[in-house]
Amino acid sequence: MSTVELICTCAEETESIGEIFGRLLPAGARIDCIGELGAGKTTFARGVLRGLGHPDPRELCSPTFALHHRYEGGRLVFNHMDLYRVSSSAALVHQGVLEPLDEPESLALVEWPETLPDEMAPPAVRVHLGHTPDQRRLLHLELGRGVPNGVFAELEAYAHKRI
Repeated sequence: MSTVELICTCAEETESIGEIFGRLLPAGARIDCIGELGAGKTTFARGVLRGLGHPDPRELCSPTFALHHRYEGGRLVFNHMDLYRVSSSAALVHQGVLEPLDEPESLALVEWPETLPDEMAPPAVRVHLGHTPDQRRLLHLELGRGVPNGVFAELEAYAHKRI
């Protein structure tokens, strides 16, 4: 697994990094977003939706109470899940909440993935969001197998452009 760390100074930069994944990840991929409340998970998701070519990525909002929002109109269907309020993986399986993760022509992003069943395949990308001591956003990205080489190259180019 390859790793990349990036520091963002504003929400727009976090969205721009998410956009790279929306443009380049293949159908069937899953992104797991990990971070405290307010770390930027939904902002990152908005960037992914923009990268998929959705006509209005501003319509994306956190599915905390709905658990799942589905967005169509881009390169792929975008299944955005927020499992913050889910107490166990058994509840996810019993309620059928995980079914959108099996859609082959979609890209999925899961906020608070800690309650996903252990037997699920690992995500293509794991994003850890946090803050630096001076309150900039820190993104630690773990890129798994099957992530196109172009993703790593664009992330490196993005990092070098900002230096």
